Amino acid sequence: MSRHFIMVLMVLGLIVGFTNSPLAANVSINSVVGSWQNAVPSVTIVNGSPTSTASWGTPVNGGGQSSYVFTSQVPPVVPYVVPPSPSPWQDLADFYHNNFPITETLLQSIQLNLALAMTIDGTPVNQSFLYGFTHNETPNSAPCSPSGSTICPDVVTISAPLGGVFDVGGVTYTLELAFFSNGNIVNQFITEENQANKADIYGRFTATSQQVPEPISLLLLGFGLAGLSLAARSRKK
Repeated sequence: MSRHFIMVLMVLGLIVGFTNSPLAANVSINSVVGSWQNAVPSVTIVNGSPTSTASWGTPVNGGGQSSYVFTSQVPPVVPYVVPPSPSPWQDLADFYHNNFPITETLLQSIQLNLALAMTIDGTPVNQSFLYGFTHNETPNSAPCSPSGSTICPDVVTISAPLGGVFDVGGVTYTLELAFFSNGNIVNQFITEENQANKADIYGRFTATSQQVPEPISLLLLGFGLAGLSLAARSRKK
């Protein structure tokens, strides 16, 4: 076997063997529907499209109930490419926490079911994702800051997906969710008392390839490794 032929096999095998990965997928989101569920304790939920609301508490001094308001936003139909992972962040919804002084019932946690209609490389995909929201309803009867103020902000925390991972074309996708507040991507949203506090809910995909190299690629990779071995022996001689 000539040295030139060995080099050809080596280069071809290594290139094909190590670069055999799925082509990046064009992903576009066509619709977004959010629904509240499984609140602890039970609260008043009114789900719809594009807006879903969860309300709780007995108003104090003639005010209103506290509530979460989710209003979906369909992102621009501009496909983005994954992998590489993660994809760019996209604005999926407006989120309001109407934070008013209330007494019992006080929300502790709730889940958001997010249903997306998508197109991945021309294939329609409908998928639901589940996220947990944890609520810290702070008391307004004791100092909560160095200034001694009794007006304590609440804290809304969004979790990683509890469900909704899916596979298309040998790629496993997960939708990461976060708040966009004050110019930052965060998983905690600080909300001031006695006002409607707004954040955007952003999402992005992470993608992991599950593709196994094809037999021909494995064969060529073997040739490449064999070529490296033969070249090393030739140099020793």
